Amino acid sequence: GNVSGSAFTIPQGTFADPALPINNFSLYRTNALTLGQELNLSGILALNRGLLVLGNNNLNLATTSTISGTPSVNNMIVTSSAGELRKYFVDNTNGLINSFTFPVGTNPSSPEYTPATISITSGVISSAYIGISVVNTKNTNNTSATDYLNRYWNISQSGISGFTGDVTLQYLPSDVVGNENNIFAGLFNGTSWNLLAKANTSNHTLTGTGITSFNVFTGGQESVLPVHLSSFTSTINLRNIKLNWVTNSEINNSGFEVERAGNWQQATGNWEKIGYIAGKGTTNSPTNYVFEDRNLQTGKYQYRLKQIDHNGNYQYYNLNGIVEVGTPVNYNLSQNYPNPFN
Repeated sequence: GNVSGSAFTIPQGTFADPALPINNFSLYRTNALTLGQELNLSGILALNRGLLVLGNNNLNLATTSTISGTPSVNNMIVTSSAGELRKYFVDNTNGLINSFTFPVGTNPSSPEYTPATISITSGVISSAYIGISVVNTKNTNNTSATDYLNRYWNISQSGISGFTGDVTLQYLPSDVVGNENNIFAGLFNGTSWNLLAKANTSNHTLTGTGITSFNVFTGGQESVLPVHLSSFTSTINLRNIKLNWVTNSEINNSGFEVERAGNWQQATGNWEKIGYIAGKGTTNSPTNYVFEDRNLQTGKYQYRLKQIDHNGNYQYYNLNGIVEVGTPVNYNLSQNYPNPFN
């Protein structure tokens, strides 16, 4: 299809079978085009000129689908309601999704282009998609009082398990309330906020690296996000695994439960509490923590921290990757001289 002309809504029932994908879709318009039904695309989405408004309908890009043109404030996908821009990805046992940019934005009174770039660096991908919508208002769960963004991104996924990934979100200077230098990226996990990196005030972006879940991303004050975990690493010594993590600051932090899952357990979510380390309460100074898991059997293990506030709220921090306590590469029986029987 090639759609041009004045403002128009594609009505429900335009396509005989909405479940079947169309091939290529080229947008060249001076006015917005709104979807009146869900649209599946298997070929090229050509954003030449104009705004494609999703409303409450999803735009699904198949594994074979690509985006052409130069997405910008004048050439983009407009979201703000229930509809998502979804990209499907090829199955892969040890999945990897290279950087994909979702050319999304909003149009409250004039177009605002605020794309999201997402990559998956590890995980299992099966019949998977990543979906996104962006809303140009303050998120209701963001309790920042003075410094925050009037914008948030809803990011969903299906079919990607045990993953880690990276996210880069473009916001606008006009989204900033208060002092931009005091804004941090945050991921809301449904109950609490996970603090990510400080906002890049030079190019107005929020970033998150080593992300292990998707939900709501936005910018707010550091104090709203209770614990800033700057690193979480592991080292192996024979059959012992030492976990090290560092917090840059803590607010109302009761402590950390240390949880472990063997590779046979993680698939069913069977995490086991193996220890507890008390927190520092409230501090603006860096704090180092150490926990050692000793005398492990041969196998692969995953670890996570459950950080708990004094008021009972909690959030999880996952150790990137799998830690393996290995077996010797080979066995060798050597002569024990001078005893000829050994």
